[in-house]
Amino acid sequence: AYLHNRETGIDIVVSDERGRLMETGGGLVQARGLLGDAPFLVVNSDNLWVDGPSDAIKMLAARWDDATMDALLLMVPLA
Repeated sequence: AYLHNRETGIDIVVSDERGRLMETGGGLVQARGLLGDAPFLVVNSDNLWVDGPSDAIKMLAARWDDATMDALLLMVPLA
Protein backbone atom coordinates (compact mmCIF):
# COMPACT_ATOMS: atom_id res chain seq x y z
CA ALA A 1 0.00 0.00 0.00
CA TYR A 2 2.81 2.41 0.85
CA LEU A 3 4.51 1.98 -2.52
CA HIS A 4 1.27 2.43 -4.44
CA ASN A 5 0.83 5.87 -2.84
CA ARG A 6 4.34 7.11 -3.76
CA GLU A 7 5.20 9.03 -6.90
CA THR A 8 8.39 7.30 -8.04
CA GLY A 9 8.11 7.40 -11.82
CA ILE A 10 8.73 3.64 -11.69
CA ASP A 11 6.11 0.93 -12.28
CA ILE A 12 5.83 -1.36 -9.24
CA VAL A 13 4.29 -4.84 -9.46
CA VAL A 14 3.96 -6.97 -6.32
CA SER A 15 4.06 -10.78 -6.66
CA ASP A 16 1.70 -12.19 -4.02
CA GLU A 17 3.23 -15.44 -2.73
CA ARG A 18 1.14 -15.89 0.41
CA GLY A 19 -0.20 -19.20 -0.93
CA ARG A 20 3.30 -20.60 -1.56
CA LEU A 21 6.55 -18.87 -0.65
CA MET A 22 9.03 -19.23 -3.51
CA GLU A 23 12.03 -17.13 -2.46
CA THR A 24 13.55 -14.67 -4.95
CA GLY A 25 14.17 -17.08 -7.84
CA GLY A 26 10.73 -18.70 -7.69
CA GLY A 27 9.04 -15.33 -7.50
CA LEU A 28 10.88 -14.20 -10.63
CA VAL A 29 9.81 -17.37 -12.45
CA GLN A 30 6.19 -16.72 -11.39
CA ALA A 31 6.39 -13.11 -12.59
CA ARG A 32 8.23 -13.85 -15.84
CA GLY A 33 5.16 -13.21 -17.98
CA LEU A 34 4.77 -9.76 -16.42
CA LEU A 35 8.41 -8.73 -16.77
CA GLY A 36 8.78 -8.47 -20.55
CA ASP A 37 12.17 -7.67 -22.06
CA ALA A 38 12.88 -4.36 -20.30
CA PRO A 39 15.25 -4.20 -17.31
CA PHE A 40 13.53 -4.61 -13.94
CA LEU A 41 14.37 -4.07 -10.28
CA VAL A 42 14.22 -6.80 -7.62
CA VAL A 43 13.95 -5.66 -4.00
CA ASN A 44 13.84 -8.15 -1.13
CA SER A 45 10.88 -7.39 1.10
CA ASP A 46 12.99 -7.72 4.24
CA ASN A 47 15.14 -4.73 3.24
CA LEU A 48 14.45 -1.35 4.78
CA TRP A 49 14.63 1.59 2.36
CA VAL A 50 15.13 4.95 4.02
CA ASP A 51 15.94 7.68 1.54
CA GLY A 52 18.37 10.38 2.53
CA PRO A 53 18.99 13.42 0.37
CA SER A 54 18.48 11.26 -2.76
CA ASP A 55 15.96 8.57 -3.71
CA ALA A 56 18.00 5.32 -3.70
CA ILE A 57 15.80 3.48 -6.22
CA LYS A 58 15.98 6.38 -8.67
CA MET A 59 19.78 6.45 -8.20
CA LEU A 60 19.94 2.74 -9.02
CA ALA A 61 17.73 3.08 -12.11
CA ALA A 62 19.71 6.08 -13.37
CA ARG A 63 22.98 4.14 -13.25
CA TRP A 64 21.70 1.12 -15.22
CA ASP A 65 23.49 0.60 -18.57
CA ASP A 66 21.74 -2.10 -20.60
CA ALA A 67 24.64 -2.33 -23.06
CA THR A 68 27.24 -3.27 -20.44
CA MET A 69 25.39 -4.74 -17.43
CA ASP A 70 23.62 -7.97 -16.52
CA ALA A 71 23.13 -6.90 -12.90
CA LEU A 72 23.66 -3.81 -10.74
CA LEU A 73 23.93 -3.56 -6.96
CA LEU A 74 23.57 -0.21 -5.21
CA MET A 75 25.11 0.21 -1.78
CA VAL A 76 24.25 3.36 0.16
CA PRO A 77 25.97 4.38 3.41
CA LEU A 78 23.74 4.53 6.48
CA ALA A 79 25.15 7.83 7.66
